[in-house]
Amino acid sequence: MRQFNPSLLVAMPGLEGYFEHSIILLCDYTPKSASGFVINVPTPFLIKDVLKPDIGCQIDSPLLLGGPVQSDFFWSLHSNDFCDDNTAFITPKLSLSPLPVVIDAIMQKQGPKEYHFGCGYAGWGENQLDDEIKQGAWWLTEIDYDIAFAKHHKQRWLQLMQALGIDPDISYMDQNFNA
Repeated sequence: MRQFNPSLLVAMPGLEGYFEHSIILLCDYTPKSASGFVINVPTPFLIKDVLKPDIGCQIDSPLLLGGPVQSDFFWSLHSNDFCDDNTAFITPKLSLSPLPVVIDAIMQKQGPKEYHFGCGYAGWGENQLDDEIKQGAWWLTEIDYDIAFAKHHKQRWLQLMQALGIDPDISYMDQNFNA
């Protein structure tokens, strides 16, 4: 069985449609399925605007569009300085918790120092992601926290392409990557 560590899945130049210019924190990748969270596509909504006004939340962070699956699933990726019974450890620096749990902790001044909020996730069926990677649609790489979680969501993809040494003006979709 394949050993997998959480990674970044980066949309290659030429990938069009929903995942164009996406960076996905890939949390699960087995022969049967794969799933993760798009971390660079903000919605036009701020957290303080999507919560009920009587809550009094003043968090100006955008709500990220984590993927097309289960858009009513609200999550928070955050630093490991916060943990509760609903928190899932992802890496030594990063955890996943339900959004309401983290919002409550932040409002009580007990939340994580770094956090990102989103809804939905990306998912693939059996061998689907393997096939897309072989076709050149995606690049799988280690997590670069400085770029992947920088404040400027829309610039993350270009910065990551440059860090990987990939020219974003070249389409890689038609090239054969089989070694």
